[in-house]
Amino acid sequence: MAEQENTTPDPLEEAFNAPAAEGHPEAESAETAEDAAEAVEAELQEDIAAESADAALAAERLDSLLRLQAEFTNFKNRTAREKEQLRGFVTS
Repeated sequence: MAEQENTTPDPLEEAFNAPAAEGHPEAESAETAEDAAEAVEAELQEDIAAESADAALAAERLDSLLRLQAEFTNFKNRTAREKEQLRGFVTS
């Protein structure tokens, strides 16, 4: 009797040789994980940009506050000098 070749494909071999993106759950979950990672990365970049904008605004406001304090100190010193000058004019 002649031996017949087994022509039915092995399912394990087909699964191994099939492309990964052909609807296999592992491939879909990998794509989903990549999409989720990209979304998280984009959100992280937005948060970093917003945080740096907030830091820049805080630095700008701090600078403005320091300038205002310096101007007020100068105003107090100037009015104290003018007050002393007026006292000198009045007593002379």
